[in-house]
Amino acid sequence: MVWRFIDHTADVLIEVQGQDWPHLLREAVDAFRAYLTGTDSLADEAKESKDDRLVELEITGEEVADLWVRWWRALLRLWTVEEVYPLGVMELSCTDHRLQAKVATRSLEHLDWELCEDVKAVTWHQAEVQQQSDGFWRGTIVLDL
Repeated sequence: MVWRFIDHTADVLIEVQGQDWPHLLREAVDAFRAYLTGTDSLADEAKESKDDRLVELEITGEEVADLWVRWWRALLRLWTVEEVYPLGVMELSCTDHRLQAKVATRSLEHLDWELCEDVKAVTWHQAEVQQQSDGFWRGTIVLDL
């Protein structure tokens, strides 16, 4: 696991690490799913469902921190508007100013709602993306609960 949850008053700060920028974005999907669904394992998701589908996302931004926040907001939109949750990134192409992804999703009806968390918004507060001295990337994001 290359991410952790840090409690915050009425918020949660999520810190994600990846080997590179694309890996950081992929790990963000796993962290988001784990936080929302209350499980960090895909073991329960291994069996395909007839309502699984790929969702194409295209996001542009001024720089990586902007893309980072918009990526999390697109994931939250899947949850709140499309009523699906992400299983993982199937295809990803990204630069410092644009990303295109195909995200595997599943209907919310498959979830145990007693384990799920509610997220109101993705905020800019403490949103950050940095390449560290060891070459790994680290991103933080705050979710408003």
